Amino acid sequence: MDDPYKTPKSDVEVLHTASKTKWKVFFWIILILEIISIGIMAIDPDVTAPEIIIELIVYPIIVIGIFGFAYGRRIFFRKLWISMIPIGLAFDTYTFYTMDWDFESPEEMYSVVISILVIGIPLMFLQYFALYKYGSKSPEIWQSSK
Repeated sequence: MDDPYKTPKSDVEVLHTASKTKWKVFFWIILILEIISIGIMAIDPDVTAPEIIIELIVYPIIVIGIFGFAYGRRIFFRKLWISMIPIGLAFDTYTFYTMDWDFESPEEMYSVVISILVIGIPLMFLQYFALYKYGSKSPEIWQSSK
């Protein structure tokens, strides 16, 4: 016999959306780094105009995608964000390939390599992971009626 004083159980599933505070902070970090990057590229005499133009096309789109994911906004369409992953990876690979790897001392080389491994690679992984989650794993964003 059921206990009449026991609270009833509901069959309704509760949709739990995790707080995206960390992703919002990550978005602002990436935005600031991108602004700094564009500023440095603009004053560097070795950077060509096509490289700056590609940077001004690819990375603002990636930053917009991170914004959309962090703030739960539908921007453009899902397949764009998935397609930006290989485009961004190709641009990053090209950037690493064309980077000036001539260093004046071994210490300078070590500091650059360690900076890339400790800061650059994790930031790149997180930005592409955010685009992947935005385009593939965020039905609450794309199915909502915002």
